[in-house]
Amino acid sequence: MDCLFFHTWIFNAISVQKNYSKTIDIDKRRVRYLTKLAGKHQNKLFNERNLFEHVEQFSFPRLCGTQGEINAVNLADHTFRRISFEANKIRRQNFEFSDFYSKNLIKFFIFLNLMFILIISLVSFMDIVFLLTLSGIFTIFLIFLIKSLKEKDKPRFWGEYFGYKISATNVFVKVPALRTPESKAGNLVISAHLDTKSQSFKTLWRIITYNLWLFSTITLVILILLKTIYNHRISIVLTLNKYNFTYIDIIILSVLIIIILSNCILLVLQTDNFSLGALDNASGMAIVFELSRYFKDNPLNNFNLWFVLFSGEELGTMGSRTFLKNNESLFKKNLFFQLNFDMVSCIPSKHNYLEFIQSYGVHYRSKQTQIFKNCLKKVAEFENIPLNLLKAPVGAHTDSVPFRSKGFDAIDIVTFGAAKYVHGKEDTLDKVDPFVLKEACILTQRTLILIDDLLPAFSRRTKKKFIEMINGRKEIDVFN
Repeated sequence: MDCLFFHTWIFNAISVQKNYSKTIDIDKRRVRYLTKLAGKHQNKLFNERNLFEHVEQFSFPRLCGTQGEINAVNLADHTFRRISFEANKIRRQNFEFSDFYSKNLIKFFIFLNLMFILIISLVSFMDIVFLLTLSGIFTIFLIFLIKSLKEKDKPRFWGEYFGYKISATNVFVKVPALRTPESKAGNLVISAHLDTKSQSFKTLWRIITYNLWLFSTITLVILILLKTIYNHRISIVLTLNKYNFTYIDIIILSVLIIIILSNCILLVLQTDNFSLGALDNASGMAIVFELSRYFKDNPLNNFNLWFVLFSGEELGTMGSRTFLKNNESLFKKNLFFQLNFDMVSCIPSKHNYLEFIQSYGVHYRSKQTQIFKNCLKKVAEFENIPLNLLKAPVGAHTDSVPFRSKGFDAIDIVTFGAAKYVHGKEDTLDKVDPFVLKEACILTQRTLILIDDLLPAFSRRTKKKFIEMINGRKEIDVFN
């Protein structure tokens, strides 16, 4: 079954409000039949053996700034050549950065946080004006710290004199749009990171520790402020070793112990270079390679495709920051999407399936990347590909974060169960499931074609409503 057949017919299953007044109904059985036929074609196109071989090739330590990373860059270049990209189309983007922001600064901040928490815990029994003044000073310092973290690609004073310079390289290829002029076409970035790292503690425990540290600190500050403002109005008192403790004091001490322990764990966290990086992130690289193989010969009509392998992700997403900084002028926010692959599949996990991250941190942004999210969900539904919605907690950042912070639409495809094994000796080839990688390729290929067909509506997104009607019973507005 030719892929053009799929392109022409199945995505005509997207219905537009005809004359913006009535909606065309879709025969769901016909859509399923065409999807099934196209699926047979995809089974031959995306080969599990090829995917697994890519993972096997890149399963070696490749910490940014080491010979392993240089070898990975050369191997990535060679792999794109084997896929038949011309040598002058394969681009290397060299950059330098300071490791101060990814290693030393966070430890410096954790140490200051620990000192601050201990001090305000002691002065909570004193004057509230002094407590609030101290809290204000620390807040101002925190604001400047966060600002510096957003500009990690600029070494500045601290990065220049208190960190080591590291050289790294991004590798990428670009497939221009077929019909729309390159300068006017939209842009789709398909990415994964090529570097690895190992740490004293696994990623899952690091994320748990970060969350304990953050929420315990917030809880402690609130409790101390309440205690100070109400000046011991909580009248229930315990007598322990001739000291009077209110119940709120006991809670404060308990939270304080949790904060001290979590700070100590984060302070001793070290970065090494012994992880093979099969899950994190040879799995994502394999997907990028196979998708580039397909779209090299089957470009989209209205979007330029960028297949990018970022370096420096494990040391502060430095590669994606550099890439965006150098190419941001080419990207229009209403005509741009990024799909980033990181830690895809995990055979030992009971959650061995695809998940996509729609938001990061404490704030839940339910409308972020709504168009892309709806397209992914609908394609997954018709392909019977398990796809779970995931909200990433504090302490988990990927190469989509720089794009999100600049207002670009970006989604991460991950398998969160892999976090239990990455950044250590357990990140091995036997845990990668090529079948799930193949599902990621199929899901992405269909979604990109769908996005390409939706392009005519993007220019009208502020005036007209474009209705996605793959779902036969319920209209879904992809712009809200």
